[in-house]
Amino acid sequence: MGDLNKAPNDFFNNLENTKTIRYNSVIQIQIKSLNEKKIVEAMKFEIAQFPEDSQMINQNTIYLGCYETWLHDSSFWKESSVYDAFELFMRIARENTYHFKKVHKENPSKDSSQQIKNECFALYQLTSLWFSLHAIRDRSIRKSMGIKKNIFG
Repeated sequence: MGDLNKAPNDFFNNLENTKTIRYNSVIQIQIKSLNEKKIVEAMKFEIAQFPEDSQMINQNTIYLGCYETWLHDSSFWKESSVYDAFELFMRIARENTYHFKKVHKENPSKDSSQQIKNECFALYQLTSLWFSLHAIRDRSIRKSMGIKKNIFG
């Protein structure tokens, strides 16, 4: 298997550059390249990236539930960059999970420890996969996001 640190390191090395990438493009790529089963498996993988004592295995559903309103917030999907989305995810995680409130008091950078980068990237991935799961299941959510699943919309 490849280097598990490569994707988190690449993400944080290029985070500033993601201010110009619309976040909905991430979701569009995921729903075009993954099916529902693969998304669910990927979500399980991301949850497993958190330390056992983080309580994220239980708190991830509470955390992800905070995004219900964002599913249909077309202004969020039209305006948000990958950078904006990551900033939002970190803020909401700090407000709604024990682990992020305790351990991640500030957003990581490329200079943060590998563990911090890995956990924060797992949060970003988990949240993106959750949005993708809902988008793959519901055409009205895809429409709010401004994305098309296939050439027929």
